[in-house]
Amino acid sequence: MASKLVLHFDVNETIILEDIAGGDTREMCLNKIIAKSAAVLPAAGGSWTWLDGTPLNDQTPQPVSSLSTTFELPPSAVPYYRVKSLKPNALNFTTHEHGSRFRGIYDDLVAKMTHGSLPEALSKDGKTHFVLPSFFRTVAELHKSKRSFNIVIRTFGYDLPEIAKSITAFAQGLHPDFPDFVAPEFEVTDEKIFEGRYISTDAGANVEWRLSNPETKSNLSEAEALELMESSRITLVQDDYDHWKASGYNPQCGKPCWVTKGGGSTKHIFFDDNIWPDPKDSIVAVRQRESEGGDYVPMSGEEIMAEESKSIVKVFGIEACLDDNYFLNKINLCCTANPLRALDREVIEVFKVAYAMSVEKKAGRVSTDRFIAALPQHAKAPMAKLTEAAQYDDCELVVPNVLPEVPENWAELVCFSSCVENTLKRCVAPTDLVTFLRLLCGTAASLSGSIEAQDVDVERFLAQIARGDGPPCD
Repeated sequence: MASKLVLHFDVNETIILEDIAGGDTREMCLNKIIAKSAAVLPAAGGSWTWLDGTPLNDQTPQPVSSLSTTFELPPSAVPYYRVKSLKPNALNFTTHEHGSRFRGIYDDLVAKMTHGSLPEALSKDGKTHFVLPSFFRTVAELHKSKRSFNIVIRTFGYDLPEIAKSITAFAQGLHPDFPDFVAPEFEVTDEKIFEGRYISTDAGANVEWRLSNPETKSNLSEAEALELMESSRITLVQDDYDHWKASGYNPQCGKPCWVTKGGGSTKHIFFDDNIWPDPKDSIVAVRQRESEGGDYVPMSGEEIMAEESKSIVKVFGIEACLDDNYFLNKINLCCTANPLRALDREVIEVFKVAYAMSVEKKAGRVSTDRFIAALPQHAKAPMAKLTEAAQYDDCELVVPNVLPEVPENWAELVCFSSCVENTLKRCVAPTDLVTFLRLLCGTAASLSGSIEAQDVDVERFLAQIARGDGPPCD
């Protein structure tokens, strides 16, 4: 594990739920973060349905679990917020007929953000959190555990002075939820607030990222800026929105983040709500070097996408608001090499059974068919019907009556077929069983080929698993 963490946090809809620069109120941002997690599918005639196939005007109240908080969505699915014709409804989403089914979630978010009494620096009205408690808890817990870490606040907007006041008040022990946290090294002065800009050099032939401070008149090169962020407990940076916009939102022109191939003494992790599974549209410009001491070079859009849950984290505002351990859990995920790290408990249990089935004759190698065979009954029955409909003949669903005892360190010993391994690479925490099976159906070469050849509606079978009403397994 890297000896030091440098944690970069975007501001709007990542650690605060309002957009000062964009003029969006807290209520608007609460609606937006729900709309960003509500997935839709294209339907006939240019219309849209929810992910479960119900029409957009269906007003049946929905739980938080109905929203999509995984980096990659099912084929053809997109966030409601990303559909051009629907996006105008996002700011009042839960009072619009489309989003009214999620109004209960909005109320939960409001309740979570409401506090009995907060000082002015931590709240604009004395009762509502300005900065998410999950951010403050992250700093407090890492500090308590004596973890070596620095914080870098990153924004395109003009909200750094207000953020600075809140973080300073927190560092002075003024947050009523963290009265024992007193850490003067995290107090923010003007000398710690910088502008990050891309500057043309060599008559425009090259572009360099530089960091400057209007107060100290400093003008740091990329290497000097990186040294600063890796040595200072807290740094605030207003990034170069104009450059990113002028590039057509090219990921290589966004907010820079740095990665050393194979790891290194310092690990950077960047949290931002505007990271998307699109190689042509992402806000973080990941730059990589081969080894410590080497030069950083831009990663491609595809390479940046593969860094999700490693050095960059797509933040879902709903989870960051409702779960005070959200950022801590994501940090642990990014720092863990376990290939099963992104899976929830139910999926891990399936892998455990599949490993037991494979250990004697297959050297512990879990394949697509052995994973499906190891499924619990509520999932195996629909998957049996799916493989039958796809005419997928490689799937034997028989589990031996007696399985060998699984050692405690089985997760370190298990290995995978290429199809399963490729599926694991696409998993983003928390990946549940239905999500994993959806990814497997699209990644496993033989299975996906059979599904495509027979034009099987995978979602119909997965919906049965989600509802727990699958057919009996013959």
